[in-house]
Amino acid sequence: MQKKYFEKQFELAEAVKLPMFLHMRAVGEDLCEIMTQNLHRFPGGVTHSFTDSAEDRDRLLSFEKMFIGKFLR
Repeated sequence: MQKKYFEKQFELAEAVKLPMFLHMRAVGEDLCEIMTQNLHRFPGGVTHSFTDSAEDRDRLLSFEKMFIGKFLR
């Protein structure tokens, strides 16, 4: 259910041309997969409460206009 509505948020962000504010805790692989599928709609954004691996961090930051607001370790 969360994945379905997460993808809908990309539609909304594209329509209103505003950045996304993403909460990311232990979902690195899923989040990066959905991001990859929706890059054409991604206007930029900030991920906060990041708790995943350094590899997931690097993959997330490889997306243009993506930033990490808080890195919890």
